[in-house]
Amino acid sequence: MFAIGKRATYVQAIPVYLPADDAVSKYMADNISEINAITGPYIQILQTPEVMTGDADAITKAIDADPPPYPGLKINDLPCLYLQDDIGNREVVQLPATIDSARRAMRELAQASRTTRNARVIAGKIEEKLMTKSNERKLALTFGVIFVAAILAIALFFPEPTDFQYTVFRIVLALAAAGFVSMTPGFLEARVGNFVRGGGALAAFVIVYFFAPAALPG
Repeated sequence: MFAIGKRATYVQAIPVYLPADDAVSKYMADNISEINAITGPYIQILQTPEVMTGDADAITKAIDADPPPYPGLKINDLPCLYLQDDIGNREVVQLPATIDSARRAMRELAQASRTTRNARVIAGKIEEKLMTKSNERKLALTFGVIFVAAILAIALFFPEPTDFQYTVFRIVLALAAAGFVSMTPGFLEARVGNFVRGGGALAAFVIVYFFAPAALPG
């Protein structure tokens, strides 16, 4: 039992994942030097032998062991970061299934550990950031799909739009394309002349708006 009001002085993060979690395992294997660099002295990253060697049988046996080396951890929590500090807090933060998201989770871990050594607080900060980003992307995709559906429906009722209607439709379609592109990985850049330049979602807007796939007949 730890003393009430005692402050944690260190926190450890143990990545736990199975070989089938290929995106996370590849990211951890290829970027451990970068991970150690960004976490620095603020948090200790521990890699267990069974995880490093990709021994799925040893990993599952460790989770089910009595006493368990990871109290509270369950198979369906993987892939995850198992956080623990010296005042008894043990927290599980599930790692996203893509390399980009796993990278973001580790950087959020590094940032959170710069302000606290409490595993519970760090876990909360990581989950809040990841959830916020995930919700933003879902909203962007949802609005993109809604806008595209609306344009398709309107096109059935206005097969020959006026110049004004066509401009409005093109703006809405450009916004929909930008929302969809914001959900996809990679980088897109577009330039129109010397004055208009955009990257990512803004580039999609520029392409659809300025380079219309169809033009009104003259």
